[in-house]
Amino acid sequence: MFLVSPLRKTIFVAFSLLYIAIAGISLADEKIPLVYPNTDTLDGFIYKWFEDKMYLTVNITPHRNNSVENVKKLQHFFNTYEKEHLEITGMYDQMTIDAVNRFQVKYAKAILAPWGITQPTGNVGLMTRAYINNIVYGTERKITCPGFTESLVFGQTSPDLPYIRRFFVHLGYPLNDVQSYYFDRELQSVIQQFQQDHADAILKPLALKKPTGNWYPQTKLFANRLVWCDRPEL
Repeated sequence: MFLVSPLRKTIFVAFSLLYIAIAGISLADEKIPLVYPNTDTLDGFIYKWFEDKMYLTVNITPHRNNSVENVKKLQHFFNTYEKEHLEITGMYDQMTIDAVNRFQVKYAKAILAPWGITQPTGNVGLMTRAYINNIVYGTERKITCPGFTESLVFGQTSPDLPYIRRFFVHLGYPLNDVQSYYFDRELQSVIQQFQQDHADAILKPLALKKPTGNWYPQTKLFANRLVWCDRPEL
């Protein structure tokens, strides 16, 4: 029987680790670079949506410590586009909440219906912000829709994945690598959380009780609503 001395074993392990490290560096260097497309194209719209500064960047909720800057912009928006007469204070007061409620009722099909509700909430959340941002910036974006079209599952690669990753990071979901073309476990977990967070809009219509982590039509439909790409006229 051939016996490996402790010294030879140590040298072998060291060279093995060195080889793995070098191979890892090589693989990392070969990652396909993220090329931003022309903003007049379909993918370009998604890129532009992520790169453009949103008019409203955070949610606004009654009786919370809200962003003064965003509340001022909200009040200015209502005065400019909805002919309200709000004082620009940066405080989310009752008059501003009432204006939000009127706005949500006016555009209930786009803002409330996706959540399965009919009554205004007074919360400036994802759908309300999306609608306001679209009014302010939408006509300047040369939008081509729908935004997300390819269905994907764990283990696949796609040039759409960097945009999907940017979408989730923009919404506040943690992802370490926004440029990866690979559908890994981290992204799958984020999609599961997204599906759970919006179960009424994504899981309930499919009679699902648990998130799948798959980037399938119902999940894409809701994502497209958030980037304002579910309206054929855009």
